[in-house]
Amino acid sequence: MDHIDHINLDTVVQKHQGMICRVIQERDTVRIVFPGGQVRGPNKIASALHYIAGARDFAVRSLPDDLSADGKLVLARRLLREGLLTIADRGTEPGVSPRGPCC
Repeated sequence: MDHIDHINLDTVVQKHQGMICRVIQERDTVRIVFPGGQVRGPNKIASALHYIAGARDFAVRSLPDDLSADGKLVLARRLLREGLLTIADRGTEPGVSPRGPCC
C-alpha cells in the first residue's frame, strides 16, 4: 500500500475488473457505493465520483476540475485504499485495454 502514496497526476488508475459502482447524492454529502465498500464525502466531489463511476480507467489529472490537483490525489488515494480503484499496468493508456481500444 505504500505505493499509493507515490501516485501523481499522471498515474493511470482503473476500477477492478467487473467492479460496478453507483453514486448516491444525499442532502449534504455524496457517496460512491461498490461491492465491499463505500466512500462518502462532501458534495464538492460529486462530479468526480460520477466521472469515476462512468470510467473504466483514467489518469488522475483527468478528474473534473471541481477539485484542485491535491484534491484529485487525495480522492484517488482514498479510492485506491478502499479497494474501488487499482493502479493500471504501466503499459496501459487511459481508455485503451491491452487488447486494443475500448469500444
